[in-house]
Amino acid sequence: MRLNARYLVVVILGLYSIACHAYQPPADSLRQAQLDSLLRLGVGRLSVAEPSNDGIRAHIKRQPMLDYGEQFAKYDSPPKVRPPWAAGRLGASYVQRGLNAINAMRYIAGLEPNVRLDASQADACQAAALACAAGRSAKPSAMPSGMDKMLWQRGLRALEGALVAESSEQLDRAVVFDLLRDARKAELSDVLRRRELLNPALSAVAVGQVGKYCVLKPVKEQPQGPFMVPWPAQRTPIDYFDVNTPLSIIFSDGYDIKGNVVVVMVRKHDGRVWRFGRLLPKADGHYSTSTTASGGSSRCIVWRPNGIDQYRPGDLFAIHVSGVKYQGIELPPIEYTVAFFSLFTVLSNGYLHVMEPVSAIGSGAYKANADLTSVDIDRSVVSIGTAAFASCTKLERVNLPAALPTIPPELFKGCIALKGISLPQTAISVGDEAFAGCAALASLGMSYKLESIGRAAFSGCTSLGAVELPESLREIGPNAFAGCAALAQLSIPKGVRRIGPSAFSGCAGLRRLSIEGGGEPASLELCAHAFQGCPALDSVSLPGAMQALEEQVFDGCSTLRVVRIGEGTTRIADNAFGRAPVERIYIPASVQQIGRVSAIPTTATIYCPAGSYAEHWAKGLFRKYVIVN
Repeated sequence: MRLNARYLVVVILGLYSIACHAYQPPADSLRQAQLDSLLRLGVGRLSVAEPSNDGIRAHIKRQPMLDYGEQFAKYDSPPKVRPPWAAGRLGASYVQRGLNAINAMRYIAGLEPNVRLDASQADACQAAALACAAGRSAKPSAMPSGMDKMLWQRGLRALEGALVAESSEQLDRAVVFDLLRDARKAELSDVLRRRELLNPALSAVAVGQVGKYCVLKPVKEQPQGPFMVPWPAQRTPIDYFDVNTPLSIIFSDGYDIKGNVVVVMVRKHDGRVWRFGRLLPKADGHYSTSTTASGGSSRCIVWRPNGIDQYRPGDLFAIHVSGVKYQGIELPPIEYTVAFFSLFTVLSNGYLHVMEPVSAIGSGAYKANADLTSVDIDRSVVSIGTAAFASCTKLERVNLPAALPTIPPELFKGCIALKGISLPQTAISVGDEAFAGCAALASLGMSYKLESIGRAAFSGCTSLGAVELPESLREIGPNAFAGCAALAQLSIPKGVRRIGPSAFSGCAGLRRLSIEGGGEPASLELCAHAFQGCPALDSVSLPGAMQALEEQVFDGCSTLRVVRIGEGTTRIADNAFGRAPVERIYIPASVQQIGRVSAIPTTATIYCPAGSYAEHWAKGLFRKYVIVN
C-alpha cells in the first residue's frame, strides 16, 4: 500500500508536535524556574546589611550628632525674615551634623552611609527655607511684601521634590525625629520622606534652614537591581523609634503589594501576635500600602500595631510578610526580625551602663529586670522616670549621676538585694516609695542639699542601721522610715519643719533619738504615730520649736522611761505616750493644753514649773508631780 506524500508529511509533523508537547516542562516548573532565577538575584530578600549594636554606637561616636559632642554655630550669615529679606548661609560644621544624622540612620538601616553634601544647591535650599519661614508653611503660596521676586521664585522651584521638616530648630533632630519617624497622621499612609532618606539610590543632599523650617533636597543615582529596606531596621535604637512611629518596608519598582498581602508581627518574649492586611476582616492596628512614585522606591507597606505602650531594650519582634509578588510571580514569605536596643545604654551580664549623651531614662525602663545586678549612670542623665529600676530583685550596686536633681518615686522599690547607695549631692528630694522594701540596704549617703523625703521613701529597709540627715532637710514624709528595724540612732536636724504620720513607726531597734531645738518657735510639726512602736527607745528630748505632741506619737514605745519637752511646745494630745511606761516627764510652762487622763501615763511623775498649766492638770487628776525651776 502506497502512502500519499502529503498525508505522510502531515503524520510526521503531528508526531513531532506530540513529541514536543510531551517534553515541554509543565507550567508550575516554568514558574519555579523563574522564581529560582529571581531569588538568585536577591528578589524577595532584604537588600541591607545588619550592623551590630556596637558597630552602630561606634559609627555615631565617629560622626556625632544631636547632643553628642561639641555644638556649633548654626549660621555663617544669619537669615532675615523681614525686609530686607535675606536667605543667609548655614555653617559648614552645623550642616555636617545634619549629614551625620542622615548617614547614621542609613547605617542603622543597613545601607551605605555615604550620602554627601551637594553644595551647588545650598543657596536654592536656603531660599526655599526662607520662603517656608516667610509663609509659615511647608507649602508657601503668597510672596511676602518687599521680598525679591527672583529669590521667591528660586525658593519655590527648590521646594519641588524637597523634604521639609517644620518642627525642629536643629537640623540633625529634624532628620531623626521628624523626617524619619513620620509619626503624624498625615504621613502615616505614605512615609514618603522616610523612603527618600532610606532609598539606596540616595547619593547626596542639599540643605537649607531658616528658623524651624529645614529643607533637604535629595539627589539620587539610578539604583542597581531590586531592593527592600525595612524601618525600623533589624537592629534599631529605641532612642530613635517610639510606639507612635509606623513600621514599614520600602520596595523598588517591580514589586506588587496590592494583592492579598498579610503582615504578621510576633513579639518573642510573650508570643503576642499582630496581623495586618487589606483583605483581613480586622487589622490589629493601622495598615496601608502606597505606590506613589518616589525615585525608585515607589512601593511601601506601612503598619503600626495597637496595644504597645512602649518599646524597650531587648524587645525582639519577628516579621513575616506573605503575598508579595515580583513581576507577576508570588514570592516566598519575607521574614526578618527587629531587635530594639538602647544606643548608649549597655546591659551585659547583669551590668548596666548608661553613657553620655543620654539625658533621660524613662518610667519603668528596667522595671522587674531579673538579670540586672549593677548600674552605672553617667552625669549626662538629669532625669529618671518613676519606677525605672523597681523590682529588680538581683540589683546590688548603683552609681547614680552626679547632676540628678530629684530621686523619682518608686525608683528602686522592691530591690531586695540593693546593699548601699549614695544620693547625688544635687538631689533636693527623694520621691514616694523610692527605696521602699529594699531589705538589704545597709548604707545610705544623703545629699547635703536634700530638702524633703517622700512618703514611705525608705519604708521596709530593715537592714538600714544609721542615717545622717542633712541640715538642709525640711520635711520627712509619712511612713518615710517605717519598719526600719535596724535603725539604732537618729538625729533630726533643727531645720526640719514636719515629721509626717508614722514616719519612724516600727523602728524596733531605735535606742537613741535626738530632735534638735533652736529653730523658729513652734515651727516643728510632729504628726501622729511618728515614733509609734519603737520598743528600744528609752529616753527622748523634744525641742521647744514644736507645736504639739500629737496622738500616739510614742505609742507602744515599751521601754520609754524619760521624756523632756522643750519650752515652746503648747499642747500634748490624747494617748501621745500610749502603752509607754514613762517614769519621768518634764513639761514646760508653755504647754497650755493636755488631753484627757490618757494623755500622760499614770506611771509618770510630772516635772513642771510652779503655777504652770501642767501643775494644775496634775493636781486635778491627783497625779504625782514635782515643781522645778
